[in-house]
Amino acid sequence: MKTFSQYLKEDFNSNGATQFMLKMASGEAPVFYEKLPKKPFNLARYIRSFYSSTAMKTLLIHDKMLRGVIFCDEIDYHVFIFAPYRLHSSVCSALSKYEGQYPKKLNYYGIYSKIYDLEDNKIIPNQWCFPFVDEDGELRTNLLKQTFDSLCTQKKLEREFMIDKESVLTGD
Repeated sequence: MKTFSQYLKEDFNSNGATQFMLKMASGEAPVFYEKLPKKPFNLARYIRSFYSSTAMKTLLIHDKMLRGVIFCDEIDYHVFIFAPYRLHSSVCSALSKYEGQYPKKLNYYGIYSKIYDLEDNKIIPNQWCFPFVDEDGELRTNLLKQTFDSLCTQKKLEREFMIDKESVLTGD
């Protein structure tokens, strides 16, 4: 039987993937981080790798449900996966406050806040993020439908993450 690390390495060539404990106001939270080159990847397949028993134990994920956020800068995607009981805003705030095993150059909370509060028909900035929740293969986002639609249109999420925009449930 393959280990979680072997599965990730085989599927995603994840030599740079790391797991760490993120310092948060409410204690520490296990987080998985990986920097990926800015090119299309299959998000659903990527998420499935976290439903191995080892990954679920490591990240304290139960019942095949997890949260994640993908940050995009000019050249890379920065993927963070964490337990479903941690809010996106809390994790993004902690990523911005504390140094860790991930790039400090990004203002994670600022990027998240700009996308979360984006008004209709606004231009998505060069640094953006896609917060999501996956519950056993059903992808959701806490973004409003208009914001998610703008993100899909302007940043080509369907192509970049190989998702079906119509099947993603939104926050409204």
